[in-house]
Amino acid sequence: MYRYSSNMNQGIENRQNRQVIRVLLFVCVILAVAVAVLSYFLISGGDPGTNLRHEIGGRISSDLSNAITSLNRMERTATSKTMSDIGKVRQYIYSMEQMNRLCISVCGDRVIPDDVFTTLYSDLDRFDTLTQGAKSSTMDAQALLLTHLTNLQTLILQ
Repeated sequence: MYRYSSNMNQGIENRQNRQVIRVLLFVCVILAVAVAVLSYFLISGGDPGTNLRHEIGGRISSDLSNAITSLNRMERTATSKTMSDIGKVRQYIYSMEQMNRLCISVCGDRVIPDDVFTTLYSDLDRFDTLTQGAKSSTMDAQALLLTHLTNLQTLILQ
């Protein structure tokens, strides 16, 4: 028969302590690897402001292309569809203006100067007035707006 001794209990405790130490060591190694990987991705990602400015510029370019496409699809004379097409172009310009303001707020600089928006809105108002009158051709106003939009596209692509 075996007798109980206090030494028997110490062997079990030593084994449990070693297992706990191994588990903690394993967790520490995993955490160290995770910190190293995250550090690498943060360092290689570059400046977040630059990436954000690039994304905002891409969105502005997309809206600008959509505005030019909508304007090119418009009929040269005033029709009932022309008013909705002008509304679409106005929405794209408004979206570009809001993206520009977002870039000013977040990145500290603008993609498009403010006077460009003033010119585009005055062109849209002139075009809208001609369309509502429906007595004259909208060709000149449409050509002027298209010229300003394509000039803006050239400016952004540089």
